[in-house]
Amino acid sequence: MNKWRMALLISTALMATGAQAQWLANWVLGLSGSYNWIDADENGDDQKAGFLISNFAMTEFDLGEQSNNVWGWGVLGGYQARCNGWLLGVEFAADWLDSDNDDNGFAFTSVSPFNRSWIGNVNFERDYILALTGRMGYEAYPYLMPYIRAGVETSRDKVNFIVFTPSTNGGVPFLTASGDSHCQSWRFIGGIGAEVPIPIFAGVTFRAEWNFHSNGKSVDATALANDGATLISVSGKQETNTAKISLVYNLPA
Repeated sequence: MNKWRMALLISTALMATGAQAQWLANWVLGLSGSYNWIDADENGDDQKAGFLISNFAMTEFDLGEQSNNVWGWGVLGGYQARCNGWLLGVEFAADWLDSDNDDNGFAFTSVSPFNRSWIGNVNFERDYILALTGRMGYEAYPYLMPYIRAGVETSRDKVNFIVFTPSTNGGVPFLTASGDSHCQSWRFIGGIGAEVPIPIFAGVTFRAEWNFHSNGKSVDATALANDGATLISVSGKQETNTAKISLVYNLPA
């Protein structure tokens, strides 16, 4: 009898533990807004202009540290599960940045055999960003869920430029060149954030987070100047830091 009683107690304890460890899962949908700091590496290594003049050796110039701050907006959706204060989830997000006005001017003197001075603008754009990330959080305080995020993202990065040499003849540039290009870039994304419920809207939560995006692939553009002999190339890649807020609807479990 004692053995049966002990077995019953153990079974009851295991069932209670299993009930406590039950994961409750649900889908989420949300809208987000962001402010993005887009920067080249501080030593200028991430952005360069190159000149191959009449088949002489390529001469490269750092474009220096360049930055642009842009607004963005996006949508997200995902699936998450909670248990004993812990949260695990996976989310897909699509964001769009207003980066079309990122005009970076540069001026320098070529050390080519012709010793020409060049003036120009280079424009880097990153329009859409698609990200797949995992999210892990813990309800450290009632109604406050700090979390971390990590995953991968991809975007279509673009660059275009125009350069010319100051004219000494009737205001017409002596040499000019323009070009553009694009590439599909993949990057790491990681961040931290916190989530709180909005009491007046059942199932709606507010998130605030900070994300870091790695540099990704360099995008390069080349073009011949109007002399048919001078090859101009521009190369750039930029890292991004993002402050994002989101309103998320948690569908019933």
